[in-house]
Amino acid sequence: MRLILLLLVTTAVTVALVACAGTPPTITPSAQESESSGAATKDPSAEEMTIDVHNTQLALGLERVAFSLTDASGRPVSADSELEVIFYKVSEPKEGQEQLQRSASGGAVYFGKGMPNGGSWVVYNDFDSSGEWVLDVTASSGGWKGQGRTSMVVAGRTSTPRIGAAAPSTDTPYLHEGVTLEDLTSDDAPVQALYKMSLAEALQTGKPTALLFASPAHCDSDDCRATLAEFKKVLGQRGGSMNFIHVESRDLEQPDQQSATAEAWGLPTDLWTFLLDDKGFVLSRIEGPVDAVELGLVIDEFVKQ
Repeated sequence: MRLILLLLVTTAVTVALVACAGTPPTITPSAQESESSGAATKDPSAEEMTIDVHNTQLALGLERVAFSLTDASGRPVSADSELEVIFYKVSEPKEGQEQLQRSASGGAVYFGKGMPNGGSWVVYNDFDSSGEWVLDVTASSGGWKGQGRTSMVVAGRTSTPRIGAAAPSTDTPYLHEGVTLEDLTSDDAPVQALYKMSLAEALQTGKPTALLFASPAHCDSDDCRATLAEFKKVLGQRGGSMNFIHVESRDLEQPDQQSATAEAWGLPTDLWTFLLDDKGFVLSRIEGPVDAVELGLVIDEFVKQ
């Protein structure tokens, strides 16, 4: 089991990663142990927090878990707080109480402060079994301390390709004779490089591919537009070493419907980013808004340079 922490250190944008020799940078999980639902980590002096997990779908394998925190008064917990997160597997009840098996622990990082939704706490956890899981969070800032707990379900099967799965065979729309940028995107400032090739063509280049599903003019919030803008930044930084493709998540003629490609990928929500290796297998997937800093770190983590 591994919990990956992507750390942004200082305003100078220095990347620090906790590493184990011979493996991707990880936070070493605590020893497994069983405990009742009362939680051994409960601190009577800590204020109760509410955890809102933003994911609508969690799958087996390494997943990005994004969440927000509010204190007992309903105020957001400061993005400058220090967090410790613990993931537990929920096993069969024993003597009337659910059993929690501690699986991984480490920190969380706040990304996306400049995004329309204000950003979120993010941690990457390797889910090795389906069913119910519990997330336990302790936050501290100055002399204040808060604790919260929530449950989540990890699906054995998901409509959307999970880590290690091959991309669907349905190809993505692209610029060619008779097709214009206006036919491909609702972006009012499109960058041609995002539409110059289909996914099938991208996989023939021998390079990894970042694939963004977003409908900047038709999503229910500004998150799609903002994420596409961040995606363009990363294209400018790394476009020579990998491919970047944008696909509308909504049908341009019927914006209340999914696009054919989004439907083929089984997307439950508008906004998804996939990182694919040079063979078309999923290295990482991100549901929801993501900024250029986090996406750049994810690329550094999972793409062989």
